Amino acid sequence: MRFFERTAPPGKRIFAPRGHRRVDKPLMIDYNNSNHYYIVQSYFALGADYRMMWKEKYRIGIPLVDRQHKELFDRVEQFVAALRKDGEWAEKLPEIKKTMAFMQNYVVDHFAAEEVYQKQIGYPEREKHHQIHQDFTNYVIQCAADFEKNGYPERDVQKFAGKLLAWLINHVVATDLKMSRYVKKEGA
Repeated sequence: MRFFERTAPPGKRIFAPRGHRRVDKPLMIDYNNSNHYYIVQSYFALGADYRMMWKEKYRIGIPLVDRQHKELFDRVEQFVAALRKDGEWAEKLPEIKKTMAFMQNYVVDHFAAEEVYQKQIGYPEREKHHQIHQDFTNYVIQCAADFEKNGYPERDVQKFAGKLLAWLINHVVATDLKMSRYVKKEGA
């Protein structure tokens, strides 16, 4: 993946997550080698539109999971707001550290709850879903360790925030929605 790209190369298009407007010059985009397209990685490119990240259309119809997703979105929104507010970087660090601590714990708790639910309903893609969760958990833990070690470099934290938000939206509206469809189809 490459970050902090400003435009797509010739012949490539930039896609925003469903329900969000496309921007011509996103702050961060992610090149997906298997599908050869770019995905908007950050609301930072959308100016003040980062507020109210949670949208009712993100509900997948599983109450526990929906509550946890909303909590994740709320926390990410607070994190983005802290990064965007005026002031010195040092003034922002307490909120950044608080969010990193929350994310390290909450993603583990949320993923575990989601996976227990998947096991209860006999979800056939549970192992694949678990691996996606594990990879992202490892990413969050590695970023937190790197930030702690390197003094929370602003560019790296900004990059993390974009990745976090994009991953959350894409995971909920794509991967978790598959689980919702399975529940509806199987009546689980």
